[in-house]
Amino acid sequence: MVSQQSEQRMMWLLSLLVVGIGSWFVLDHPIVSLLCGAAFVISIMQYVNALAHKAEPQHMARSRVPLYLASILAVFAAFMSWSWLLAAALSLWIYFLLSWLRHIEQRLEQQPQYIPNTAVEAPFASTNLSNTPSAEYQASLPNSLTDWLLSGNLVLKGAILVLVIGVVLLLRFATEHWQISLNLKLAAVAITATAITAFGVYLSAKNRSFALALQGLGIATLCFTLFFSYYNQILANFAVVSVLFLALMALSIYLSLKQNSRELALMAMLIAYVAPFTLPIRNASATEFLSYYLVVNLVMGVLTTLRPWKVLNQVGFLITLGIAGGYVLLHANDTQQDQIALLVVLHSLLFIWLAFRFSQLLRKQDLHSFSLQPSLDLGLLFGAPLLAYACLYLIYFEQTMMQAALSAGYAVLYAVLYVLAKQQQQMGWIKQSYLALSLIFAAFIPAIILPAEWGVMGWAILGIAMLVIALKRDSDIGRYIAMALLAIAGGVATYYFVELSDVPRTVYWILAVCYSAAIIFSNIQPHARQQLKSLDVLLLSGLMLVNVVLLQWLVLDALTGPLQSVSTLLILSVAYLIINELLTYRGATWTWALPKWIGLVPMFAYAFWLLFAHTQAGVIVWDSGLEQGLFCAALLCIAAVCMRPLSALEQDREWISLTTLISLALASSSLLPHMPFVGLVILPLGFALWCAKQGQPWQQFWQARSALVLMAMWMISSQLFEQHSFNAYILPILNPFDAVSLAVLIAFIWVLLQQQKSGLEQGLVGVCSVLGGLWLSSYIMLRALHVYLDTPYNETGLWQDSTVQLSLTLLWAVLALITMQFASRRHLKGIWVLGGSILVLVNLKLVLLDLANIGTLSRVLSFLGAGVIMLIIAYIAPMPSDSK
Repeated sequence: MVSQQSEQRMMWLLSLLVVGIGSWFVLDHPIVSLLCGAAFVISIMQYVNALAHKAEPQHMARSRVPLYLASILAVFAAFMSWSWLLAAALSLWIYFLLSWLRHIEQRLEQQPQYIPNTAVEAPFASTNLSNTPSAEYQASLPNSLTDWLLSGNLVLKGAILVLVIGVVLLLRFATEHWQISLNLKLAAVAITATAITAFGVYLSAKNRSFALALQGLGIATLCFTLFFSYYNQILANFAVVSVLFLALMALSIYLSLKQNSRELALMAMLIAYVAPFTLPIRNASATEFLSYYLVVNLVMGVLTTLRPWKVLNQVGFLITLGIAGGYVLLHANDTQQDQIALLVVLHSLLFIWLAFRFSQLLRKQDLHSFSLQPSLDLGLLFGAPLLAYACLYLIYFEQTMMQAALSAGYAVLYAVLYVLAKQQQQMGWIKQSYLALSLIFAAFIPAIILPAEWGVMGWAILGIAMLVIALKRDSDIGRYIAMALLAIAGGVATYYFVELSDVPRTVYWILAVCYSAAIIFSNIQPHARQQLKSLDVLLLSGLMLVNVVLLQWLVLDALTGPLQSVSTLLILSVAYLIINELLTYRGATWTWALPKWIGLVPMFAYAFWLLFAHTQAGVIVWDSGLEQGLFCAALLCIAAVCMRPLSALEQDREWISLTTLISLALASSSLLPHMPFVGLVILPLGFALWCAKQGQPWQQFWQARSALVLMAMWMISSQLFEQHSFNAYILPILNPFDAVSLAVLIAFIWVLLQQQKSGLEQGLVGVCSVLGGLWLSSYIMLRALHVYLDTPYNETGLWQDSTVQLSLTLLWAVLALITMQFASRRHLKGIWVLGGSILVLVNLKLVLLDLANIGTLSRVLSFLGAGVIMLIIAYIAPMPSDSK
């Protein structure tokens, strides 16, 4: 496993290098190269970080600071287009990385080697059950395909695949370029293929796997040759071609049955399914394509009627559904409606028969295994009739009587199958499935015959009734069918919403109530929750998403007046809070968590839309104080939904922290509408202070990476985009924006310390603290300079302003002095290194920016001031000998 991971990591790194170098020198896409470089750096850092933890985590954490600084310097150089500095930064990064690796290697060599206690397996400890009847019958489709593709002689199978592709390419090339007669070309290929097939039959007694591969290759070549002959008018008679094709399929069936080879049958069927797409001309109509697939499926049906090869049924069903269904959607027209419907019915009847026949064969050969775990394919049993009926329902969408007749026909068919299954032993599970399908199709009829758009109500009520029965009777099939019925109701409702403008709102209200009932009923009882699987929770999440959007539209449509929009948000938020508290009280956990988070997405989208709709010229303009208060109350309700239950904080810390902080920030934005960025953090800062006093588990909100990202985003965007940062400006720091910025910086450092408890690397904590402090303190000073000296602010001209550059140099040097002197007194070597990194930035700034305009007095003072402060640092703040 370790070797495989190392190979994958090396392939990933080499791929990044190849793409990055090719994009830079060949494709001339430097952005792609930079992204590849960033991914390469991150991958290396993660890999070496894992090695470092094996050696000595705390020691290695401090040694990563130079790597982070070199990375930041490289990004800055790339941004400024200073290629020479970029090269120097990359060189430094490589040097520090190699030094780090050497240090890690020394630490690992000092550790005792671990010798695993390996146990020797007995030669006959494992038994291959793949050839036993029960294992063959019980194999699932993924396992069967994996077995067939990845087991045995992989080189042989790869060679056959390459040869088949080569034959197709040869036939196309021969058709278009060779000058000899096309009849001779195809005849030569056919003769060769026949010889290969015959040779494979001859070898079947000596080398079974090689013989089967040759037979598959030969039959595949004959099929391709036959199709090329027909489409190039060499064999122009369709009847003759059909007979020859049937003969080839008969030969495949005969060889598969004679040699009991499921692999050969599967290879032949796949070739038959794919054959139409290998031809130079693909102009078959939808009915012709479905007819061809019906013939192939009939051949497959003959095979699986005689042998219980379930994988053939599954492959045939999936390919027919995916490929044939997609082809019909692209090429069907209204004139072919009845023909396509008939072919769909015939396909469904074939797969219904295959499901019934497979159950009989399996029951005869392995009664005990069948009674314990029925192996009848779920998709074949329920998917074939239900999907076929869904297609027929869409084909005859406007013909209610035809839909009802088809539903009645399927109900009668499954009632007959139920009677037949009831007469046989060991078919209890299948018998009950037939009865359920008969009742389901019979229940479709009332929903169908309801007038037009009222059918939505019928499908929704039928779906919720089916779900209630399924949950009470522990029926997995019933739950999935109920979800399908609710989805059908939603699809039909969408159609009528688009096509008709006068659909009664009552229809959509009933649909929303049914969706809400399905979600609540599935989570409110422990017995119901125990039945839910991952797929159920995923389906419920989809229902929750649609339901929230539907309710937003319905409530917004039902309300009137100036508070219409914000009242909609408040009503839905309160309803969401009540449902969440109810399900939390009833003990709902993971089965409710994902639907809850998914349902919050449209809630947040609606809140953002409301906020931006009231934003004008950088301020939030509310129509009234009541509207402002209702918006804040709605978001506080959403925040309460996100926080509850608190016991889920350990499992869903990232999502809970992200959604809670976004809710509090949106609610807080309404407190100071004239300074949005200041108001945005009032409630989050208050929440952080409260969490700091409460201790665990409330501090876990701030141990999530999302909290750190949100605070960093505010720190950057607020300083760049706040248009009212000078409101109520008295003195530096003694103004709202500076005071809030300083409070955010303190909170940011506290959050970094909380992040360190949850595994954030110590060196990265220090680097983020230094960068955050430099960023916000620099902007506090820039605002003061702008107010008192009218210097540029958030303009490119500040890079050329000597006063600004002098002030930044002195500010950073003073911050370095304070940091290094504090670290020297407390013997904190790591903090001292961070202060030293600030000095490195000061020196880089002096060389790169101040030295370029040395003629001004301010530039001279920059060098003198920085030099004096560095002398003071050298005297009063030497590097501590050790860290505590």
